[in-house]
Amino acid sequence: MYMKRKVVKKRDYSHGGKAITMPDAPKFLEKRGNVQYKEEFARTAFYLTLLGATDVQISQTLGCGTNTIDKWKHTHTEFKEALDCGKIQADGKVSHSLYLAAVGYSHPDQVVLSNKRKEYDPVTGKVLREWTEPLVVDTVKSYPPNVTAAIKWLQARQPEIWGNKLRLEGQINHTHKLDLSKFSDEELQLLKKISMRNIEDTDYEEVAGE
Repeated sequence: MYMKRKVVKKRDYSHGGKAITMPDAPKFLEKRGNVQYKEEFARTAFYLTLLGATDVQISQTLGCGTNTIDKWKHTHTEFKEALDCGKIQADGKVSHSLYLAAVGYSHPDQVVLSNKRKEYDPVTGKVLREWTEPLVVDTVKSYPPNVTAAIKWLQARQPEIWGNKLRLEGQINHTHKLDLSKFSDEELQLLKKISMRNIEDTDYEEVAGE
């Protein structure tokens, strides 16, 4: 029996009978060589780490390799301090935001409403014209505590209590007792027959296994 092969047609990326060509990468991205250290690199690295950039992304921005970044950390103290300080501040902001999400927080806010206005004739009392203008109202926006953020926070701060790992210490003994006082004589006889049958089946399996 032969199965038919499914023929998959190639997707046509042409437009108007002409093939679409992707633009080349900018030329400055190709310039990655022996970059000389500059004093402004420390300031640039500090703000990049505040944005969450990694060493790889910083090296790509400065046009050098990660080995050069590691070299500058050892040879230029201000560069290493800028990286460490930026990363600590960025982690602190994220940690503070996670804490606020865990416990809940509020902040001032403004809501823009539509305020309908009318102009009346002072003599007849009729509406001469009406229009709508924005009305800004000061409010307070509240966010309830987030359970997921609370768990993440506690797992990071108290992993021995809130961690995902379960540790059992000591020996566990379990004894199961069956109360037969409420069984009738017929039910007790039936249980006895069932237990005897189970014992006979177990003995037979042991002999057969030998």
